[in-house]
Amino acid sequence: MPRVLVVDDELEMVLVLQKFFTRCGCDVSTASHGANALKILESGTKIDILILDMRMPVMRGVTLLKEMDTRGIKLPVIVLTGSLNFSGFAETMQVLGYSEDDIVFKPVDLEMLLGKVREKLGMKDLGLKNKSRPGKTVSRKRKPMRIGQRR
Repeated sequence: MPRVLVVDDELEMVLVLQKFFTRCGCDVSTASHGANALKILESGTKIDILILDMRMPVMRGVTLLKEMDTRGIKLPVIVLTGSLNFSGFAETMQVLGYSEDDIVFKPVDLEMLLGKVREKLGMKDLGLKNKSRPGKTVSRKRKPMRIGQRR
């Protein structure tokens, strides 16, 4: 079961992502800012992927990425942002070994986000579980589920 750490200061975003990834078969931990996330990462809790907002109080996302690099914490990261002006942190991310492909803009399309998580973890079968047919994932033919908003 993949372990996801969701870091965002918007409670609604955290709750929706937690519920979504739990239904996809993930074990989800959450933090409301980078400092709390760093405590979780340093606690020895196994985390497979980090889903991280850039704009947060206490410790911003880019600061968390720098702290992770300084402390030798390496894991796949997907960055969420509502800002269209992201060139500054995009450059920092590249210096730290991440790419612009690791950035997802709000509002977030959950299916697209799930696709990025699948790709980063190499888990093609990760998805919403079909309660009527255990072991099968749900195929969606509806409008994309979007959460969050641009700031």
